Amino acid sequence: MGWNRITMDKTQIEPVRRLRRWPVVAFVLVLVSMVSWWNWPRGDARFVGTWQLIRDDGPLPAFMIFDRSGGGRTVDISGKSLTHFSWEFDGRALVYRPPLGLGRSRWLTEISGAMRKYLGTSLLAYEERAEVITLTGDLLNTRLSRSGNSFNLQRVRTR
Repeated sequence: MGWNRITMDKTQIEPVRRLRRWPVVAFVLVLVSMVSWWNWPRGDARFVGTWQLIRDDGPLPAFMIFDRSGGGRTVDISGKSLTHFSWEFDGRALVYRPPLGLGRSRWLTEISGAMRKYLGTSLLAYEERAEVITLTGDLLNTRLSRSGNSFNLQRVRTR
């Protein structure tokens, strides 16, 4: 009889251990899926990298960085982030949007203004289209749809 109790106890303990493994396995799978989705390349590879803003009167002390994940930011000459945005190329234009799929809204504009005031960085609070006029090697000529102003981007570094 003592033997049966021992074997019964062991068989009762084993399923509990197996049941404890499933939540851990499920958590790891969800975590790996989220990280993969977040870092999945969404940006057009032709635009990924660091680009310097250039106007007719010369280069500006600012750069645009396009990440392969579809995120981007503008930085000043010291590397301090000025504005964060999402981007995509729709075949004719670079489209800049508020990050994380946030749409244009009054509260986003206010939060972005407060961030700029207190943190020195902000979020793009509206959608902007920059029509691609020419793309030759490391030089990109664009025209903003809202203002009609054109500017060039010179590739500084590929990521």
